[in-house]
Amino acid sequence: MRVYKFFSRVGLLLVLWWVLVEANPASLVFGAIAAVAATFLSLTLYPVDQAGIRAWRLVPLLGWLCVQGLRGGLDVAWRAIHPRLPVEPVWTKLRLTIDHAAANSLLGGMISVLPGSLAAGPANGVMDLHLLHGPSFDPLEFERDQRRVLGLFDRRIELAGTPNA
Repeated sequence: MRVYKFFSRVGLLLVLWWVLVEANPASLVFGAIAAVAATFLSLTLYPVDQAGIRAWRLVPLLGWLCVQGLRGGLDVAWRAIHPRLPVEPVWTKLRLTIDHAAANSLLGGMISVLPGSLAAGPANGVMDLHLLHGPSFDPLEFERDQRRVLGLFDRRIELAGTPNA
């Protein structure tokens, strides 16, 4: 399993390098060295036995993020040019489903990327959210977002984080 994880990380980082250098074959040797070094570093910082993200599960999430980003951007733009400026900013606290730092940080980052919302540090099983328009916020949508993020991780995340009561 360790060998598979090592080579899958090397491959992923090599593809990332290939994209960043715009498929320049002259940089492949440097990319291979950088990918192997980054893989060793990543395995040191995030060992194989910890709950990890399944890369193939990112594809539908990225599509969803693109659609939500476009939808949210249009909503924010509409609010900005509307004559009455329908903005009602609000801070709210929401309980997190699981106490897993990586999953909750990813959730906060995902929410912050979307227009009209900003997540502030998940701590003590709660996440603070700043919303551009409080009345249109749906807490059930936040729960669905948590399930999307938790769905990226393998089953070991349930062992790493304890559900909040």
